[in-house]
Amino acid sequence: MTIKKLLLLLLVSVCSLTSCKPGSNENNTPDTPATIKLKSQSVAENEVLTAGEQTIQLVFDKMVKLQNGAKITLNDSMLIPQVEAMNVSFVVELAFATQYTLTVPAGAFVSVLDTTVKSEAVTIHFSTGEKPAQLPFQLGLGWNLGNQFESHINGVAGETAWGNPACTQATMDGVKAAGFTWVRIPVTWMGHIGEAPAYTIEEAWMNRVAEVVEYAHQAGLKAVINIHHDGADSKYWLNIIAARSNEEKANEIQQELVALWTQIATRFADAEDWLMFEVMNEIQDGSWGTGKPNEYKVMNAWNQACVDAIRATGGNNATRWIGCPAYNTNLTAALNGWEKPNDPANRVALAVHTYDPYNFTLECSQNTWGTDAEKNHISNYMKSINDNFLNKGIPVYIGEMGCCKRENADDEQYRCNYLNYFAKAAKQYGISFALWDNGSWGPSGKGGKESNLFIHHATGQYPEPAAQTAVEALVSGYK
Repeated sequence: MTIKKLLLLLLVSVCSLTSCKPGSNENNTPDTPATIKLKSQSVAENEVLTAGEQTIQLVFDKMVKLQNGAKITLNDSMLIPQVEAMNVSFVVELAFATQYTLTVPAGAFVSVLDTTVKSEAVTIHFSTGEKPAQLPFQLGLGWNLGNQFESHINGVAGETAWGNPACTQATMDGVKAAGFTWVRIPVTWMGHIGEAPAYTIEEAWMNRVAEVVEYAHQAGLKAVINIHHDGADSKYWLNIIAARSNEEKANEIQQELVALWTQIATRFADAEDWLMFEVMNEIQDGSWGTGKPNEYKVMNAWNQACVDAIRATGGNNATRWIGCPAYNTNLTAALNGWEKPNDPANRVALAVHTYDPYNFTLECSQNTWGTDAEKNHISNYMKSINDNFLNKGIPVYIGEMGCCKRENADDEQYRCNYLNYFAKAAKQYGISFALWDNGSWGPSGKGGKESNLFIHHATGQYPEPAAQTAVEALVSGYK
């Protein structure tokens, strides 16, 4: 027998003994390709999550990478995962009271070491809870008694210091009749504060503030009072420039804030939910910017201290609504660094202001308004409040907005259009806001820069037909 024949016989024998057949194993069944298995997930099946931004994590049993063209969805929305070794995460924005299905199809991920090894399908069902109440009492559409109690000369606040007449019961009655539901009463306290450590507020000044607050109550209006120009441009005692780089100074200012709010809250402890406190105004360094991390840190500490001081006075202050501003009452600053104070009553709202576009609303160097881009800017501002705060259970109100009177009567229609559109955009999300009224028609007496007189500050009447038309445009937009 030749060597070739001997080798052939040996090969046939071995194959017959071992069932050596292509595509078969010892059980004569097809090979099962290796599969990437899910080891764990951060969201359980049928779990109820909190609305807002959430991160969903999946952990596989092998190091993976995303397969090209993989379509991973949350309901109808495509998701792009972040992949690191065996960990896969998805950052998602969840709405209230919604059912969700996360769908990861088979083969969406493959092994880093062998791309023929693919992941199994993953499907997770979950939901979000109901939206909490924004404000048990909706502030609604408000009006600012501006350039009144926050006015000051030579470091001393005075109700008529900047030329407005004294407020009367008729003022608030007129505000109510015009269609407003709340009034913001800005108050500057400097010049009426005693020495440290008591920082006692002058009784006459406190009593006059209380008298005007009661005017609002008697008119059927809700009221908001604050600490206002004590922090204007960091020129006075409420100085964030001094505080942002000096912890001792920050603490000293905080002690004064606590002393003032302890006294103010005590004075109004019996007032019911128609009264709200706003702890500060536009605290900023004079540049009117969006602030820096060290300034956010100071603002957050001051807000917390004020909330604690108010709650400690008891009475109705234990559950009173409190407004806490972002740095410069700026929405971008709020997104960057505002922290909601810890509050046992869970009744703290974020306070912001907006005068966009400034050249149109305050500077009056722009007389027309209404392009698609200008409208979208307002709509996006409201949507940002809704998406980033309201949908996460954080109440927000706009303490100031406004638009100056035009000297040219033909341009007044643009002001009315702006006010009406702003009100509609806010109403869409249930956002409360207050119109800025400084009682002035500007240096010319006919309108222009900083001319925001809508309702006479003593009589409560419209000073002219154009003011009534503007207010009616605002009120109709909020219905």
